[in-house]
Amino acid sequence: MQDALNGLVGAIKNDKGHFFVVDGNIYDSMIYVTRQFKDVIEFLTVLTEKKFPTFFHYDPFGGMKLIRGDENQILQDMSLRQPTNSQDVSNDPAQQMITALKKAKEKDSESKFPLNPFEVFQCFDSFFEKSKQPSIVIMDYADLIPSSMKNNEQMFNIAWTKWARNKSIQENGHLIFLICRRAANLDSSILDRSFGVIQFWISKPDEGERYDEAQGEVPHVQ
Repeated sequence: MQDALNGLVGAIKNDKGHFFVVDGNIYDSMIYVTRQFKDVIEFLTVLTEKKFPTFFHYDPFGGMKLIRGDENQILQDMSLRQPTNSQDVSNDPAQQMITALKKAKEKDSESKFPLNPFEVFQCFDSFFEKSKQPSIVIMDYADLIPSSMKNNEQMFNIAWTKWARNKSIQENGHLIFLICRRAANLDSSILDRSFGVIQFWISKPDEGERYDEAQGEVPHVQ
């Protein structure tokens, strides 16, 4: 396990790539540099919090969730919200009240991101192109995402291979992680060497790794 985690840290720190597949014992607790994490997603969340101000988590059941980042700017980059223009602000009290009510309704809504998986991928595609703010995108249960959209399964595989080939995504500071139990369950084209996908297999921890209760600080990627 430690070798895989060390490799993952090194790849992120040294900008080895921008598209990763992490499989194996991903949902088990793990210890890295004396700190315990409940799973690989929590490990990546903490590891990247200093270098990557934006962090998304997506899975077919929970949808797209923004863990950290400037939501307003992200919605604009995803073409889900128009930029605010000071010239558009009305002096009419009635219009101001309507605008305030709309904002309050938006604030109370559970999510400002789409629920449809196909629309989610379109939003990410727009975000990767427009945003220059370094980000992490976690796609959890990645092997199940294509089957969540019946009759459109290959669209997701096409999107992944397109993103893997697109070096401008890395230049803009974005990293994509497909998290799944077995990479073999993904479409074989995703792991094609020509796409430059980097794979890490997380093994089960040995007894010392599993029961070590020591506490410490994980080295953040700078």
